[in-house]
Amino acid sequence: MRAFCYCRVSTEEQSTDDHYSLANQEKKAKDYAKVKGWQVVRVHKDVASGKDTNRRGFQELVAWIKAREIDLVLVYRLDRLSRNVRDIYDMLDLMKEHDVAFVSISEGFDTTTALLRLRTHSSCLTGQELNRKQAARSLGVRVSRLRRWERERKLKPTRKGRLKVYTPECMDAVRTLVAESDAWLQP
Repeated sequence: MRAFCYCRVSTEEQSTDDHYSLANQEKKAKDYAKVKGWQVVRVHKDVASGKDTNRRGFQELVAWIKAREIDLVLVYRLDRLSRNVRDIYDMLDLMKEHDVAFVSISEGFDTTTALLRLRTHSSCLTGQELNRKQAARSLGVRVSRLRRWERERKLKPTRKGRLKVYTPECMDAVRTLVAESDAWLQP
């Protein structure tokens, strides 16, 4: 099978992070393909948000699928392809129309057989919905900590319309709080 490996991170900083780095995603995909006996014909690495499909690599992937130049799309994790459930289903439909299989290594999603296709389709929706809820909960924790922090320090930020405006000193403290909450939210 001819495989297209798609790798993505949201920021330049993540592109060099050990666990989800572009190099690590590529290595895992190539190793997996080698074990399965698949030929990797293209690797594309995007540094862009997964919230939509306006990414150069994603559009290249779509073009390769439509041109029938590949038999398989290989990703390290499903959210590397997209974080939008609708986009994932649209992509899976496009792959199905063009007889292209899909494999996500870490979740074990695999559409190379009928049984695995059924499992993948049912799991995609559930997994992406859970990711969205976790992200919303993470944001809610940060907002509630920021409000508590404001109350504790009896801060009264000035308002410009609906926006809160802080002094530079206050913003330094907010950045510290966000950094602390990021560390606290890490698994």
